[in-house]
Amino acid sequence: MDQPGNGPLVDVQTANVKVTESSLSHRAQAIIALTPILTILVTAISGLGAFYLHTYEQRSISRARDDSEWRVALQKISLHEENAPIGAFEIQSFLGSPRHGRQARSIEAAILPAVLNVDEFDAAFFVLLTDTDANNQSDIISIASHLSNDIRNLHDEAIEKHCGHDGCPANIELKNFVLYPESYFHDDDQSARLGLANVKIAELESVTGGLADFWQGKGKKRKVSPQGDDLGGVIFYKGDFKGVDFTGAFLADAHFVGDCQVDRDEVLAQGALDECNVGK
Repeated sequence: MDQPGNGPLVDVQTANVKVTESSLSHRAQAIIALTPILTILVTAISGLGAFYLHTYEQRSISRARDDSEWRVALQKISLHEENAPIGAFEIQSFLGSPRHGRQARSIEAAILPAVLNVDEFDAAFFVLLTDTDANNQSDIISIASHLSNDIRNLHDEAIEKHCGHDGCPANIELKNFVLYPESYFHDDDQSARLGLANVKIAELESVTGGLADFWQGKGKKRKVSPQGDDLGGVIFYKGDFKGVDFTGAFLADAHFVGDCQVDRDEVLAQGALDECNVGK
């Protein structure tokens, strides 16, 4: 004989089992449905991680290679006449380097005055000038300053040694030496010094002419001025400086020599004009 109430209890338990089985079935179906998506996500994350790891490794390798090549280039730097061009062209390849570009510019500017072949000098200099802007024009100015000092030293040397066999010219001013160096050195025993003077003056012409074009904005979208820059002692040999604003630039002992153009009000007040065509 059945106990009273046993029937409904079994029914409730059966119903609970069915509900539990149904819930588990829905969860299983949901998990099964999500499995492909999860698999794709895991694969994507793994792939992304591998990509970034590969990219990092490649960049590390690239930086290491760049640093190694940079060290090799530094070993080739020399201020000796025969080796200076090699160092200049080695360093030139790093001018666009994000890691070494700024340092390469400074080194290039220091090496170039030691290059005593005008063609080799020009080839390296005008590459350097191409990447020049208002923030790094001091590199170009330093080359002009260095060459100007070299020419001054040659001028002083010629005077101290009483110039050529025929003595010194009547006019022994620096501007006259820049224009007529052959009047200060005798062709026979002083030909090497005369050749050096001619090279330095020709290179100075390239640099100051390049500065004139740069400051006038030729080939650029806007002009750049030398306002506030130290141009003291620089010999500006030839070049068209009309329209260049020298206001505030330090021009002590600077000279504008040769077939050049300059605005009178810009530099005349500082007494820097010599043999130069002066505009109104």
